[in-house]
Amino acid sequence: MKHMSDLKWIFAIGGAASGKSAWAETICVQAGRRLLYVATMRAQGQEAAARIQKHRTMRAGKGFDTLECPSGLLHLPIEGYYDAVLVEDTGNLAANLLFEEQRPMERIVRDTMDGLGKLRCHTGLVVVVGNDVFSGSSRLDEPLKDYIRLLGKLHSEIAERSDVLV
Repeated sequence: MKHMSDLKWIFAIGGAASGKSAWAETICVQAGRRLLYVATMRAQGQEAAARIQKHRTMRAGKGFDTLECPSGLLHLPIEGYYDAVLVEDTGNLAANLLFEEQRPMERIVRDTMDGLGKLRCHTGLVVVVGNDVFSGSSRLDEPLKDYIRLLGKLHSEIAERSDVLV
């Protein structure tokens, strides 16, 4: 097993409310004092607003700077160096880009991976949180099948570059 200081990419994937975000925050806090939280969820509706508030409360007092980033990672206005960056999460980001912005799947994967690479230039550690949506019903409409295919491609790319997959 690599020492914590040797890790550059960690990918945590799991079901909703499985504790992956809290775990990822703990890993980031252990990595250092200068921390960045990249938030991808759009505040659309009461449920989304409640989840956003829950995550803000969870990371309060832990030293995270926050960048709201629902439209992609490629053009984040990052200044300086961070000990760790937490990207929360691939499921929301992919949904935003596929359904709302109607970007092609291959472009979403390429731009997201390029954006994660850009983040790597500004940090010692990138921690990415992803959603496990792969064990659902087989009775899905085409847009949802496209979303699952997109996440499969994106998660495969992230996992391939990761030092640790949880």
